[in-house]
Amino acid sequence: MIQATLLGMCLLSAAPVDLRAATQALDDLQYQAALDRLPGQGSIKEWRREEVLEWFSTRALALLGLKREVEARQGFEWLFSLAPEWALPDQYGPRVRTFVSAARADAVRSGTVSLRFEGGLLRARGDSFGYARELEVFWREPNGATQQASLPLQELQPAPWPRERRLEVWGRVLGLQKSTLSEWGSENAPIRLEPMAVVNVEGGTPSRGLGGLGIVGLAAGGAALISTGVGTGFALSSQEAERTRSNATRDGDGRITSISQRDAFALDARVQREAGTATVFFVTAAAFATAGVGLVLFDRLRVVPTPGGALISVPLDASFAIAGGAR
Repeated sequence: MIQATLLGMCLLSAAPVDLRAATQALDDLQYQAALDRLPGQGSIKEWRREEVLEWFSTRALALLGLKREVEARQGFEWLFSLAPEWALPDQYGPRVRTFVSAARADAVRSGTVSLRFEGGLLRARGDSFGYARELEVFWREPNGATQQASLPLQELQPAPWPRERRLEVWGRVLGLQKSTLSEWGSENAPIRLEPMAVVNVEGGTPSRGLGGLGIVGLAAGGAALISTGVGTGFALSSQEAERTRSNATRDGDGRITSISQRDAFALDARVQREAGTATVFFVTAAAFATAGVGLVLFDRLRVVPTPGGALISVPLDASFAIAGGAR
């Protein structure tokens, strides 16, 4: 039984062993030997991300060493589409670094593999060469149980885990026969997400109307509109006086001759007075609007105790709320 187990382990590790041999040949500057020893792309089965990147980088560097620059350029673009952060080893000189940098720029412009969680949605992006095929995401619930889901690779989709609880999540982009192309966190270093989602509330019962604070908030919003309108009137009047002053006829010394000096001084005073008044009304409108929104949201704010702390929500209608966690 021990012999069978060892044989199985050797078969499973054959491809990475060949990969190490190819990498060693590259280190010894045996470029053709590195290509000959490199496993075929079909052998990349369930490899870790580090092994996938080593395969692509070894191939590209060996091709470049053999002066097969067109193939090497494509190899580097494949590599950077999966790992734009990959760094060239120190022993390579300026010519190689310039070549690699150009390939990196082209790959980044074309699109690179990525996976992240944003605003209640999973955002995933595949590479331009079609290596990325699917997503595999995991989450650890508060009781310690780990859940898993396989998902299609698409730009936006709802996250499969419950978002109204604090969770630890991680995931990866799969391709090349289930090999790992990109990772988002890990089991040992998960992404910790606080509750934040659109969640069902009140079982669909009618939401309560505004309370006293909410009504005051609406009144403040109305005051903001009125103040904005009055301020706009003063601003337009100030602009009209400014145009009249600017269009007045002047002599060679710059003095106004088409109207009296008294009227000119009056126009100047009107411009300054009404511009200042408009500014006061606009600032007042902004203050009323901010206070109004804050009062309405605070009036609808609800805090529900949870085992991990509290679920804070602001109901939007009879069925949904924007929720956030607090501990």
